[in-house]
Amino acid sequence: MDFKSESEETSFVNYVFELGDDGESACCAIASHRGWAIATDDKKAISFIQREISQLQIISTPEIIKHWSEKVALDASILRDALRAIRVKGRYLPRKNHPLLSWWQAALTDPDALEE
Repeated sequence: MDFKSESEETSFVNYVFELGDDGESACCAIASHRGWAIATDDKKAISFIQREISQLQIISTPEIIKHWSEKVALDASILRDALRAIRVKGRYLPRKNHPLLSWWQAALTDPDALEE
């Protein structure tokens, strides 16, 4: 996405100063000015958003994947493959206190446990 206004660009510059990451900063700037949600698992970005842009809805990888799997009635083996790819290629695991951690773990091991 491109910035649509000078205020988005200004926020981007300010957020880069705080976050040190162009991608997360651009997403935060655009989402905050357009009233969008933001998808991130970055701890620093989440803390910053909660502190400075609290009106932003934060969506995590497990929330996205769970929604997708339920929306399309995804086969358990495809879901398992997707979660493994996220873990290996994306080097991502939900943090220990993530509300969907047990769902994630169950999807990786026992397809019948997904009925939570």
